[in-house]
Amino acid sequence: MHFTAVKRATRFYNIDGALVETAMSEKTLSIEMAKLKQARYSVGIAMGEEKYAGILGALNGHYINCLVTNRETAESLLK
Repeated sequence: MHFTAVKRATRFYNIDGALVETAMSEKTLSIEMAKLKQARYSVGIAMGEEKYAGILGALNGHYINCLVTNRETAESLLK
């Protein structure tokens, strides 16, 4: 079993999951997003209305395949 661990992937993407290049993109050191998509488990941990668009973008972009959240956020995402 192989795992890829990322404390925090400091990459930006829109609600559709498309990467958004910023001035920080060139200076950021983190796992490549393509490799993150290939990980067997890629866990996102987030909750709250203010995180909704980010969670949706991560799911749409296939950057996470497991989500740890609260009931209210999960129910909002399922609507």
